[in-house]
Amino acid sequence: MMICSVGFLDRWEELRDLETRLSLPRYPPVTVVSGPMGYGKTYLLRKAADDLKRDGWDCALLECEGFADQDTRAVMNALASEFGCDEVTDWEQIGSCLGRRIADQRPYRVALLVDGIDWLPKGVRRQALVGLSTVYECVREARGECRVVLSGRCIGDDLDWVRERISGEGSLPFGQPGMWYTEIPLSEFGQDVIVDLIRRVSKCDFVPWEYEAMSSSLLDITGGHPKGLIDIVTKDLDKKRRWTFGKRPGMRRFYFTSETNERLFTTYMTDVVNEITARIGEQRWKDFQTVCVLRRFNASVLQHMIDNGAIHQFTKGEELLVWLVRRNLVLEKQPGMWGDAIARGVVVAEMKMIARNRERYRELNQMAADGYSDSLDRVCKVYTETSLLELEYSIITYGIEVIYHRLAAKYLITPGEPENPLEEASKEVRNKLMSLGENVVERFIEEATKDKEICPSEEAEDIVRSSLGKHNGLKRRES
Repeated sequence: MMICSVGFLDRWEELRDLETRLSLPRYPPVTVVSGPMGYGKTYLLRKAADDLKRDGWDCALLECEGFADQDTRAVMNALASEFGCDEVTDWEQIGSCLGRRIADQRPYRVALLVDGIDWLPKGVRRQALVGLSTVYECVREARGECRVVLSGRCIGDDLDWVRERISGEGSLPFGQPGMWYTEIPLSEFGQDVIVDLIRRVSKCDFVPWEYEAMSSSLLDITGGHPKGLIDIVTKDLDKKRRWTFGKRPGMRRFYFTSETNERLFTTYMTDVVNEITARIGEQRWKDFQTVCVLRRFNASVLQHMIDNGAIHQFTKGEELLVWLVRRNLVLEKQPGMWGDAIARGVVVAEMKMIARNRERYRELNQMAADGYSDSLDRVCKVYTETSLLELEYSIITYGIEVIYHRLAAKYLITPGEPENPLEEASKEVRNKLMSLGENVVERFIEEATKDKEICPSEEAEDIVRSSLGKHNGLKRRES
């Protein structure tokens, strides 16, 4: 089986969504496919390009990874070449080249697919977006149909800049007075997809509970990072003897031995680490590792990690957050809470899989849990005094992160540690919420049991419900 076909695993829904948006005139003309490195953006655009060409579209796919140090003219001529146009000196010439084809091909539909546009230098990237709008307008003026697909990470600021730039010149971005682009975010692989991947690739016959155990362990290690998972499974899953079995509360687990872990940290993952290190510098790599341990955070949480010595190159949480945002290393996951935008799964996997990093991973999670616990105490105190409903959002977020990081701090349980860290962490949060009323606790239980990194099984959900519910006299919520 080709790696490409394996890599396209679980992206059929996104492909159908993308092709629907391209084919229906009511959708905005630009579609942005977003996601961290290794999430399948390139595979998706390549597959879409093949399908569009087969359906009669005049389609060009430009992959920008090789243009990281090129100027706008190089990008412009690369796109022109994809369409079979002669060398050009401006974007209008590409539009004119395509416009001349319209008389011979009716209906004429053209698709401009630009993969990895975030690889381009900032100035080149923004000029390219303006240029694509120019090409779009030329095709539309010639009464052709045009669609644009972009893939990349954290390009929202660039799209906003394009709107302001074009509007300032008295025009409209891609000819649209209102919404001119929509987004298709790619997510990590879930456990069901990992099981499917194992079935496709593995050379061993596993019984059902073994599939569940292996997929749980792989999800635990990689965070569902698609390319990292594919590399691990295609490289080593047939060597069943190298896996050892262990058990954690709420699930069965296959554990990797230390030797296997380091071998499974594949070339791809190493390349990602090296690329990020080259981008931010070796001195800040350790700080970025610390940030990646946090699933979602704000400046206050970052300040806690700084104050406790986990981050060395910054002294202020606000300063660090601004630095991360400006370099497109993080994005806003939810109002006021930020998270990794590149490859958290790979960075965390390096800490889990390389034996010398594992103790630091546990220490950072313990420190993070303490930080969220302090934040939860402060918010609960204010809520008790004011009963502001908007604070419930923060209470739930902080409480869930306390549980998540307490669990992560117990990664690979050793003798002498609590038998059930999930129950312990849940009770810790329960003691903080007990004075806030049953409605808050009910909402917290509902959200916490939806979090599959905390509750990957019904057994784990029951532990959370009973640990939080008994103290408050709450009845067990049936699924």
